[in-house]
Amino acid sequence: MTLLVDCLPAFFLAFKVVLWFVQAGSITRCHNWTDEMLDALAVLLWSAVEFVLVVTAKWLVPRLSLGRWRAESLDGSEGRVHGPAGALSFRRDGKRVLTPTGLLFVGVAFYALVGLAAAGLAALTESG
Repeated sequence: MTLLVDCLPAFFLAFKVVLWFVQAGSITRCHNWTDEMLDALAVLLWSAVEFVLVVTAKWLVPRLSLGRWRAESLDGSEGRVHGPAGALSFRRDGKRVLTPTGLLFVGVAFYALVGLAAAGLAALTESG
């Protein structure tokens, strides 16, 4: 449950961006409003993809590191207080802590490895 609560701000941010497009009037004022709507839809879609990547990494990191690493809360400011600017991870209380940006990289790397493994398995089954 806490994982869901930690990740809700990402969805709220995407929703706010779409509302901003509508409230700013750029969608109705523009003669080609489909471009603006597609941009808003792309932002919403990317937010969902980013949510999946970060949640996957947030679940994987403590398990693969056997508890030596942990993930920072997505709406927390722990990284700003204890880590250097722009850091992907930092050390605190003897544990490596991954920031949300670091979690995004871990999620992308995980799904890239899953994709490569699936492609390799498909190539093996096809040749055999």
